[in-house]
Amino acid sequence: MKKQLHFMLFIALGLIGTTSCSKDSNLKPIDAVGSYQGDLSIHLSNGKFTSYDNSIVTVTQAGEDQLKFTTNAASGSVSETFDVYEQNGTMSNDDDDPKGVFVYIKDENSLSVSTLGSKATKQILFVGKKIN
Repeated sequence: MKKQLHFMLFIALGLIGTTSCSKDSNLKPIDAVGSYQGDLSIHLSNGKFTSYDNSIVTVTQAGEDQLKFTTNAASGSVSETFDVYEQNGTMSNDDDDPKGVFVYIKDENSLSVSTLGSKATKQILFVGKKIN
């Protein structure tokens, strides 16, 4: 009886050790860190719309599972920090995040960000490719 108990405990520990969760992957937030070049549009709360072709934005790591998206000074240095997770080669935030949408696709080195804005900025849209 004691041998069976030890055997079952050994099997249970083996199963626990081989079980993984959705956060286990090769893609980490640090992989999305860098500079991106692409199309940026800013919709101001006063109704003004500005579009920048070939704009440079940066993504930096703000915490263990946080990424900070920042536009360049020429477009007003707007930034937003997103809580992110990896799923199937994509680094993104939750669908219901009130800040907006952050999606980095590793295979394409592409970034799409859409913020919902603040008092000064109504919305920021960016789509581009990683340049470094």
